[in-house]
Amino acid sequence: MGMLSIAQVMLIVSVTGRYGTAGIVSAAGAILFAAVTPRMARLADRLGQAVVLRPLALVFAVTSAAFIGCAVSRAPDWMLIVTGALSRAAMPALGPMVRSRWSQLLSGTGRLDSAFALEGIADEVIFIAAPVLVVALATEVQPVSGMLVTVLLGVAGVAGLTRHRRSEPAVSGVSRSGGTVLRSAGLRVQIGRASCRERV
Repeated sequence: MGMLSIAQVMLIVSVTGRYGTAGIVSAAGAILFAAVTPRMARLADRLGQAVVLRPLALVFAVTSAAFIGCAVSRAPDWMLIVTGALSRAAMPALGPMVRSRWSQLLSGTGRLDSAFALEGIADEVIFIAAPVLVVALATEVQPVSGMLVTVLLGVAGVAGLTRHRRSEPAVSGVSRSGGTVLRSAGLRVQIGRASCRERV
């Protein structure tokens, strides 16, 4: 996740020189990712992480390859926007799934806080180092290399995580309730408190 959007921007700018198109791809991808990810999480709870992540990784690889092909062949902007947004939307969000595995493995032990701390440190290091790696690859090797490494790492991450079946949370079989989480009174109170603190 720390690599994909900047890899897309670097590729588009390197090939076309159009920052506006790169910005639209990034924004459209962020919106689609925000819409798709909660649904994938719900499916993972109902069906299991491996059942959801493996096909999602395949879709991510295919849509990313389509985006790379469009960029390299200098396809029209609308094709870059569609394939780029779909690639971003299909990127598997592994962080929450890893944290749910930690919760299952270490629930009720003092080691759970240590695991979450380790996870948080790893996230921060990756989010700082990943863009630097992408920019170095795109500028010093080939413009497309940042995207290729991002896709390979994403697919490899899914393969590694889904092979570890012992830590996979049990399927919950949760049925969809009426309404979204935003209708929760408790969540609305927390959002209100947070926005009041921001104003102060």
